Amino acid sequence: MGKIIRRSIIIISIILLLPEIFAIIIGLIPVKIPDNIKNKIAAGEAVHYKIDQSFSLNNQTLYLKHLILMKGNTTIIYKVKSAETGWHFSSSRLQLKDEKGNVYAYNGARSTGNSKMTSNVSGFEPIPLGAQSVFVQYKWYDRFFEIEIPLNGEEGK
Repeated sequence: MGKIIRRSIIIISIILLLPEIFAIIIGLIPVKIPDNIKNKIAAGEAVHYKIDQSFSLNNQTLYLKHLILMKGNTTIIYKVKSAETGWHFSSSRLQLKDEKGNVYAYNGARSTGNSKMTSNVSGFEPIPLGAQSVFVQYKWYDRFFEIEIPLNGEEGK
């Protein structure tokens, strides 16, 4: 009888840990650039900047990965890892500015993942190709960060 109880407890524990295990596996998968954007980069219709910076906001970590400038759109690709359920990162609070202070409006986003880890693609109004730098800013209540991405010819990485 003792073996049955121990095995039952082990099986129930594993079942309860499956979401955590799945989140760890998802977190190891790199953020991919969507195929339609990859094709535009390859055709010279888009300029790609690799970011690789992270920020902590409360119990979440934001991993900024890619900035892509296109004729009709600017795209940021990033991951959000949540340490617990509850408050979630709001991509609509991301804002892009150039070095002159021009603000580029948020156009929408898509995300895939689960409650622990999501991969996100957010779109903004197009930033002119002559811009020297882009500032990615996040403001929501007491949560704030800002980074500068120099646009210095490092495209294609």
